[in-house]
Amino acid sequence: KGSSRESVVAMALRSDQMQFTVGCGLPVKGNERAAGHALAEDIKSRAPSEVTSMIIFSDVLGANGTEISRGVLEVFGENFVMVGGAAGDDLNFKDTHEYYNGKVMSGYTVGVGLSGKYKMAFGAKHGWEPVGASHVVTKSKGTMVFEIDGKPAFETY
Repeated sequence: KGSSRESVVAMALRSDQMQFTVGCGLPVKGNERAAGHALAEDIKSRAPSEVTSMIIFSDVLGANGTEISRGVLEVFGENFVMVGGAAGDDLNFKDTHEYYNGKVMSGYTVGVGLSGKYKMAFGAKHGWEPVGASHVVTKSKGTMVFEIDGKPAFETY
């Protein structure tokens, strides 16, 4: 419930009707689309049957998560279902750590391809509620917002 600091998240999956294929992409920074593409190709090449959805965990510090998703969709098609989240670093905004095949890496995209007989549903919710007046983003690049109403974004936040 809520977030916690100085913690690690682990996930275990098991099913008699599903197969799970873990994969890894390329370093993300500056190669977001290529990293997503490589992740999808890695999983697709080793999956025991057709991969029908994926759970992705990625470093997105200074990277564009949308481009990672686009890279995955280049391999699996535009209607492919993905869920997941971004790796964090306890709000230090310096580097993340991803665990894959017994290795701790930094700056990568890892994921789990799901195959077999299953149904998937997901939802999303956030705790943000509008307060005060509306604002205008005045400087951005991709999904990174640098300035709001002519002031540094963090100042406005």
